[in-house]
Amino acid sequence: MASAFWDDAGLLFYGSVPWGNERRILLIDIATGEIRESVVAPRCRFAGHTARTVVVRVSEGDESSLCALDRATLDELWRCPADPSLVVCPSIGERYLIATESGLRLRCLDAVTGKLVWEFEPPGDELARKPLDRGNRIGTGFPSVAIAGDRVIVTTIEGKVHALSGETGELLAVETPPFRGPYLLTDTAVFFLQAFGLSEFDHREMREVERIEFRSEVEPLYQGNRPTVNAFWLTEESVIWTTMHGALMAVSRRPGPGNRRRTWMEDLGALMPIGVSPLGWGDYLYYSAVTRDHLGFGGLHCYGASALE
Repeated sequence: MASAFWDDAGLLFYGSVPWGNERRILLIDIATGEIRESVVAPRCRFAGHTARTVVVRVSEGDESSLCALDRATLDELWRCPADPSLVVCPSIGERYLIATESGLRLRCLDAVTGKLVWEFEPPGDELARKPLDRGNRIGTGFPSVAIAGDRVIVTTIEGKVHALSGETGELLAVETPPFRGPYLLTDTAVFFLQAFGLSEFDHREMREVERIEFRSEVEPLYQGNRPTVNAFWLTEESVIWTTMHGALMAVSRRPGPGNRRRTWMEDLGALMPIGVSPLGWGDYLYYSAVTRDHLGFGGLHCYGASALE
């Protein structure tokens, strides 16, 4: 699937181009549509970007590496081995954060030179266990490394939330939230969602500041199916999520008349949604889906966020 992002420097697009059906990375002038630079890039996908660089994951046989390119020229700046589980590497300023060694270590690299700035190993006492079984491993199912202002928030398989200094990698605080599940990160909090509740966990004070329960309103929406949450998104008014049985659901964050919350549900028929995310400036919501037999891609679907409220 093609990928693209844009900023004041131009539109950077990676995908299949019409001529020759090659895989290329293109740098396109947003105002004119003119292709500024182009480079053939087979077997690679976007992993992250900064104002001056873009990094792609390159697969060559059983080997995988990260390759950093100059944003203006698409020239290669550096490359390093990549963990097979790596999906994306977030950036903080002109630095990349890369989980390595099956998630047992987080490295901060200079985006231009690739040099190590700092590294962090989540504390744990499970040294006798296999790496993939260790609870202090940085997970890959959700955005387990994210940026919140000048802090780096790291979550591990065992459910702990770590707050690091983005400048030095120093561990500032660590805590285990009392309410766990798929989560979203903001500059001040981590929001955890379960089928019948939402928890707001302040990652600066490392404590739960609010929890809302909506079992009575939401349980009927599942229509006898097992209550599940795939991924979710928040607006000022609503909590919106996808389920394993193929539905898109929403509930209001605040109760209305009669102390009841508004709800909404759409059965997606033969499709099973696998992700949900904002598009653009939050005015739209999209979800990707697969067919229920897991044999086909069900496309990318878009909603106006206001329609869910």
